Amino acid sequence: MEDEGWGARMKARARELGLTDAEVARRLGLSQSRYSAYVNGKREPDLATLRRICGVLRTTPDALLGMAEDQPTEDLVLSSAIAALKAMEPHRRELAASILRVMASHPAHPGGPGRARRTVTKKAASTRQRRTPTG
Repeated sequence: MEDEGWGARMKARARELGLTDAEVARRLGLSQSRYSAYVNGKREPDLATLRRICGVLRTTPDALLGMAEDQPTEDLVLSSAIAALKAMEPHRRELAASILRVMASHPAHPGGPGRARRTVTKKAASTRQRRTPTG
C-alpha cells in the first residue's frame, strides 16, 4: 500500500465529505500522526482499521485501493452503505436496519413530495368544509 494513490484517495474522499485529516483521525480513534502515516503510505492499516476507515469515509476498501473504477455507481452506494453499517455499534446497526426496512416498505409517492402535500391539503379542505356551520 505504499502507492501514493491509496493515500490520495483517502484524502480526496475525506475532502468530498468535508472532513479534515484531524477529524477523520478523531472519528477513527487514532492519533493524527498515525492517520497521517496511513495517508502518506508510511504505514499500512490492519484489516479492522481499514474497515473503520471505510466506515468513516463512507466508501469501500476496493474504492480506496483503486480497484473499483469499473464498478457501477449502484454497487458503490450499496458497498458504501454496508461498510458504514459494519462500522456501527450493534444497537445502532439494528436501528439503521429498522429505518431501512420502513423506508423499503413505504415506496416514494408516485407524484413526488409535492403531490403528497396536495393530497393532504385536499383532505384538510374537505374536513374544514364539513366543520363549517351552514346557515
